[in-house]
Amino acid sequence: MNNTELFLDKYKQLENIALNEYKFPPDGSAVAKLEKKSEFKDIRYELNYCREVRNLLQHNQRLDEEFPVEPSIKMIELLDMVIDRIKNPVRCCDVGIPYSQLLWRTPDDLVMPTIRIMNDRNISHVPILEGRRVVGDFSDNCVFPFLLGDAGVSLDDKTRFRDLDKYLDLNSHPSEVFKFVPADMKLSYVEKLYEEARNNHERIGLVFLTENGKPDERLLGVLTSWLIVGK
Repeated sequence: MNNTELFLDKYKQLENIALNEYKFPPDGSAVAKLEKKSEFKDIRYELNYCREVRNLLQHNQRLDEEFPVEPSIKMIELLDMVIDRIKNPVRCCDVGIPYSQLLWRTPDDLVMPTIRIMNDRNISHVPILEGRRVVGDFSDNCVFPFLLGDAGVSLDDKTRFRDLDKYLDLNSHPSEVFKFVPADMKLSYVEKLYEEARNNHERIGLVFLTENGKPDERLLGVLTSWLIVGK
């Protein structure tokens, strides 16, 4: 089998896998639809190029039994890579910060030492956990409402997270929302959550990873926008 025949065979495999995985209509546009999906935005141009080459080979007659062009090995490798991406997609747990590496606190922990650690490590969010279940989130979005909320309140070396309880609640952050998703969910699903949030003029503070994506489950890890962008 020469490169052209191999390329056409791989392209057909890609179409079939895309049809099965994404339930695209069988109208011959499966690869064109792949180009528009966020998880393939980094190779959108390359996919389009492969599609144009395939159309040239498919819809033009051979000259003396020879194809008009011969795809390169790189193009065939690209199709193999896309097929593998669909078969073995990146999961949230592959990219997220696992619980074992996460900075978290309980309601009884002191606030000021945590702020110092956050500053040293450039950490913007610290989940507040009880029994490894998320009961709140601490960030600068909590500090300012706390200081401005009630007359006479202060933040000192004796302040504990439970003193900020109503500001830590996930539904009380003035400019952020939080999401819970299954740890083994495709990363592309979370990318869509961030896109939808931007369209709704919302900002996702953290994505919490649990076994089934439920808030009452043990925390397995977290995802941030920086991890999504830098994957």
